[in-house]
Amino acid sequence: MFEGLVGGMLLGTVTSQMLLDLCLVLSWFYLLYRKFGPGKNSAPTAPFFQLIGIEWAVLGYLVIAVLSLALNAPEPKPWFYALRKFTWIADLYLMTWLFSNARIKARSALIFFCMAFLLPNLYAIYGFIAGVDPITGNQVLRIVGLVNSATYHAHGNGAVLVFFLTLLTLFTPQLPRRLQFGAWTAMLLMSISLLLTYTRGIWISVTIASLFLFLSLGRRYAMIGISVVMGGVLTLFALLPSIQNRVIDTFNVAHGDQVRKNLYKVFWEMIKDHPLIGIGYWDQYRQIETYWPRIGLPANYFTSHAHNQYLNVLGTTGVLGLFFFLSIVIYFLSLNISLYRKSTGFAKRAFLLALLVVQIEYYVACVTDVTFEYAKLRAIMLLTWAFLIAIRRDRVVLES
Repeated sequence: MFEGLVGGMLLGTVTSQMLLDLCLVLSWFYLLYRKFGPGKNSAPTAPFFQLIGIEWAVLGYLVIAVLSLALNAPEPKPWFYALRKFTWIADLYLMTWLFSNARIKARSALIFFCMAFLLPNLYAIYGFIAGVDPITGNQVLRIVGLVNSATYHAHGNGAVLVFFLTLLTLFTPQLPRRLQFGAWTAMLLMSISLLLTYTRGIWISVTIASLFLFLSLGRRYAMIGISVVMGGVLTLFALLPSIQNRVIDTFNVAHGDQVRKNLYKVFWEMIKDHPLIGIGYWDQYRQIETYWPRIGLPANYFTSHAHNQYLNVLGTTGVLGLFFFLSIVIYFLSLNISLYRKSTGFAKRAFLLALLVVQIEYYVACVTDVTFEYAKLRAIMLLTWAFLIAIRRDRVVLES
């Protein structure tokens, strides 16, 4: 039951907000059932609430978010719209409880990957080839998947891909040939699906995370991995003009993404106005029109966030908000590294390395979008953090 709820949440992050929400609701009911209902008489479960160790930063971030809205956001203040995002705090404890009672096998995880993630990516590729989304009927110029968004599809599947790439790389020698073939086929199709979103930030983050993985596994893996990655990149660049154009635009200072550059400029204006606690947590959509004229653009130029998680946090919650947010990130990154260095079992080290690779990919991807502010994409990191906490407490059972 615990494993199924976790798997459903993970699948929901790349397919459907409804599936993710359903699994969260079912998990809350299951918690009540096991703690207070008839289920309390069955096998005991791990405690629900235990201090993680980073509560000070989580509460600090929440306090700054509240203060920024109270002091700097114009009326009517978007209390519910903005602060509802902080339900992630409760979700983190819930996910930790699920992982703390789970038994996770690498082989079962890879079978789940083949079955659950292959079909959504086949659907996405089919829609791209047909030029029309089979469900919505919308024209498809870049892969959008079941989430109907190239951004959501790329960022969600990018993190999932590097997690299972790590497990598959390490456990392939132990798998039956059929499962090896199925898993690597699913990996190839997901890679093609990510490529055809034309989302450059994910190209970069997945490449960096993959190179880190191969380098961490030793010289043999590093040579093979770097050769495959670089060979694939150069081949695609040479054969596909659409890929060439996206890559060239990335490094073209004069004709690059001007809208993104203007967003960086306008958020800098926000930071100069309210450096300590920002303009108001997640209130950039309402206030940005007052800042465009400062850089010589019309007020209705573009309504958007910063397309950079760290810059968006800095602009909306200031230096203090960014301090607390980065403290949370650094805490879990440091925890992951520490656990990996101290662990001895093969399965445990494999899962810890997979989680570390996911964190690297996710935090690099945050440079190009506000990944932590999207519920589906935020859930990926919450699942990662919860998994780490359960491993540190030696609650979750990990097997090959």
